[in-house]
Amino acid sequence: MAEKKELYKGVKGLRLGAVILWILAIACEVAAIYLLLTTNETVLYKLLGAGYNDTNALLYWFIGILVVDAIFCIVGALLWKKANRIKPSKSTNKVVKFFWDQLGVIVCIIAFVPFGILLILGTDKLDAKAKKTLLVIVALLLVGSSAASVDYNPVSPGDSQNVEALIKSHYSPDEYEVDENGDIIVYWTQYGKSMHLDGECYYIADSSTKTSGTVAEAIEAGKADPCDNCMSEIKEINKEELDQMAPLDELTEAPADAEGTVEEAPAE
Repeated sequence: MAEKKELYKGVKGLRLGAVILWILAIACEVAAIYLLLTTNETVLYKLLGAGYNDTNALLYWFIGILVVDAIFCIVGALLWKKANRIKPSKSTNKVVKFFWDQLGVIVCIIAFVPFGILLILGTDKLDAKAKKTLLVIVALLLVGSSAASVDYNPVSPGDSQNVEALIKSHYSPDEYEVDENGDIIVYWTQYGKSMHLDGECYYIADSSTKTSGTVAEAIEAGKADPCDNCMSEIKEINKEELDQMAPLDELTEAPADAEGTVEEAPAE
């Protein structure tokens, strides 16, 4: 178990960072709500000085707090999405997976909507013009932070994004090749079941059917299984997910090579 956990390099830190930032975002909203509702003139005086009845000064405080709120939401969502690239949700429940993938958007809603509702219900601390301005700003920050937090291309275990993220987190850039689009290049053979990071891996080095392409192309060709030799660091972490995604009897109708044997070209 310890070895398997180690393979998810960086995921725990990314998720922890996201949660901390989201807690800070909600704390910012709580501070803004308190400032909106409080009748404690001492607090207002300390924040705004002698002009605590100055609507513009109060408006600037609200704007500053909410902008920081949005920044925390967005950065937290970016960390969460990066973690999902390495370790996506394994849930087969579409609702659960949706909420997991789009958690950043949900946090944005929590971090802005309650304040917006209270602002609409009314406050005696802002005049009509300042209130309208603040509502527009809240709406823009909500839409902007939500748009930045959406995972437009959610990852599933074993798909090309997941495999590429695992390769990048476990191998240095000089250990793999990329094409002109920045996609990682892998290798496979006609009758094998595995993708290979090293074109000279001894399983395929002398194969006459060796082909190269992107990770997505390898998976589409039915070569979803990472090589035991040149991709050993991510082999175990993806084995269960990849088997669920593409059972071996569906990968190819051609005979697959046994692990540990070098593929031979079919006899003529």
